[in-house]
Amino acid sequence: MPEHSTAVDMWAVGCIFAEMILRRELFPGRSVSGQIKIILTMLGAPSQKMMDEIRCERTRRLIENFGDHAQRSWPEIMNCREREVSDDMIDLISKLIVVDVEDRIDVQGALNHTFITQCISPEELRVQKACPFKVKMDMAAVETLTHQELTLALNTDVRCADYSTYSLSSGEWRYFGREPLYEAREGSLRTE
Repeated sequence: MPEHSTAVDMWAVGCIFAEMILRRELFPGRSVSGQIKIILTMLGAPSQKMMDEIRCERTRRLIENFGDHAQRSWPEIMNCREREVSDDMIDLISKLIVVDVEDRIDVQGALNHTFITQCISPEELRVQKACPFKVKMDMAAVETLTHQELTLALNTDVRCADYSTYSLSSGEWRYFGREPLYEAREGSLRTE
């Protein structure tokens, strides 16, 4: 199993989606062990196959010592009295937040899920052959920046997010007011 695959990203998408609906943390642990315990309490103990794949002895012992917990139902986990949570939302989240990566829904499966297809038109869902985002700067160039240049770049990037949107249908960035300080073509710092 690779260290990082899109399955990890799908878990993150599920957590973020659930937290957007709940308007609170889904697994509010304050430490790694606390986070693991909360996940085990909600999702139940992992299978023996998954336990065998855990390489960190400390993590394995933590899970074994925590004991067996029955998985809570997703409607119970997603209990949100303030707003309506549809069955399709819960179903998508339940397929994204699955402990075993082999059972977790992949990107294409998520894009084809009923909740997504009801919200977004097929034209907006077409899969891009290449990354649609423009790289503002060659990441290797970050190593050559001074502290002041790096601070300026980070502040500018954050400020620019407030003034830009990305259109899935056209594949274009639209800027409102300010342009980013980094030129995609040159990969260099631009001064105002």
